[in-house]
Amino acid sequence: MKEIKVTFKTITPLWTGDAWGDCKEIKPSAIMGSLRFWFETIMYFRGILENEDFNSKSGRFEKEVDRKKLKDFVQKYGNDKMEIIKYLINKQHIPISSVIFGATNWRSLIEIKKIEFDENRFQDEPKGKIIPNKKWYFGSPSYQGEFEIIFKVKEEILNSIFYPLLTFMDKYGFWGGKWNIGYGRLKIESIEENNIVKNSWQKSDFELFGDICFSWENLINQMQLDNNASEYEILKMVLKVENFYCNTERKFEQKISNIPKKIVFINNLLSDNNFEDLIKGLLVKKARIRNCLRYECEEIFQKECFKDKKFQKDKKIGCNQKEIECKECKKEIMKWKNFRHKLLGERREGSKVLPFIFEENNQLKSGFLSVAGLLNLEGENNA
Repeated sequence: MKEIKVTFKTITPLWTGDAWGDCKEIKPSAIMGSLRFWFETIMYFRGILENEDFNSKSGRFEKEVDRKKLKDFVQKYGNDKMEIIKYLINKQHIPISSVIFGATNWRSLIEIKKIEFDENRFQDEPKGKIIPNKKWYFGSPSYQGEFEIIFKVKEEILNSIFYPLLTFMDKYGFWGGKWNIGYGRLKIESIEENNIVKNSWQKSDFELFGDICFSWENLINQMQLDNNASEYEILKMVLKVENFYCNTERKFEQKISNIPKKIVFINNLLSDNNFEDLIKGLLVKKARIRNCLRYECEEIFQKECFKDKKFQKDKKIGCNQKEIECKECKKEIMKWKNFRHKLLGERREGSKVLPFIFEENNQLKSGFLSVAGLLNLEGENNA
C-alpha cells in the first residue's frame, strides 16, 4: 500500500463529534465514512450500484463476503489482488463500495494511518442558534484551519479510484458531520505520494474493474441562480419539474416521480468572506424552501382538527375549496411532511439539499448542492 499525505484547509468548519456532541479530535471513522458516502453516491447515480445493493438498516451499499468461497478461489487461482477483486464483484456480487471500503471478511483498500492536527484549532466560535425559529445550531467547538491525513492506499486503485474520488471531494464533497448547516467543506492544499510532492493528482475519470470508465463530471448538473432566486425556482431544479407552486400543489406524486439521479449544483446565490454569514443566508433560504413544501391546508388542519390536543378524525373542515374530513386531510399533509423531512432533513434524517460554500479567486461563494436522487432508493420518492 502506498502512503499518501494530504494537507487540508477548512473552508467551513470540520465537525467530527461524538455521541455527546463533543468535537475534540478529527475522527478517522468520520473521514472514511464521508469518502464512502460520496463514492457510493457517485456509483449509484452512475448505475453501477443498484437499489437491491442498498441496506436500508445500515444506510450503505454492502454485502458480506463469503469467506469460505473466497478461500477456495484463492487456493485454486492464486493471490492476485485484481483477480480476487473481479471475483468478488462478478461472482459473489459484492457491491463495489464494499470491495473498496471493506465488508465483513474483507479489508478496506483505503485506510488512514495517521491524522495530524493542531489542538488549538478547535474553535468555540461560532456558536448558538443560527437563525430564529429553527433548531439549527452551530457545531461548537469545531476544527478550523489546516491538518494532515496520511492515507494508505492499494496501488491498484490509486489512480483509477482514489485520486478521482479525492478530486471530487475537493470540488464538491463534504467531510465529517453537520452537512445540514454547510459544515465540512475542505480544500486540498497539497499531496505527497511516498514523501514526494505530487502536482498533477487531479482526475475526473474513474477506471473501474471490468473495463468500466466514466467521468464523475457527467453526473453533475450546474445551475446558475442569483441571490433573489425564489424557493420555487430552487425546487424546480432540485426535483426536475417545469413548475412548482408553493403550498398549492395537489399532484404530489407527479412532482416527485422524476427526481434526477444526478448531483445538482446551484451556484452563485451569495458571496462573502465570512462563512458564518454565508451559512446564515443559505439557511434562511432553506427555511423558505421548507415552508414551500407544505400542504395548502396544513395551517387550517392544525387549528381546527385538534381539540384539547386530541385529534378529531371525523371532523370536517373547509379545505381545497371543499369540505374534507380531518383524517383525509391528514393523509395529504403527511405525504408532504414525510417528503419534506427526507429532502431537507429532520431530527436524524440527513438533508439531501446541502448549503454549499466554496472558494474561488480568494473569495467565498455559495449555493446549494442536491443529492435528492438518493430518495429513489427503495421507493422513498413516494414518501
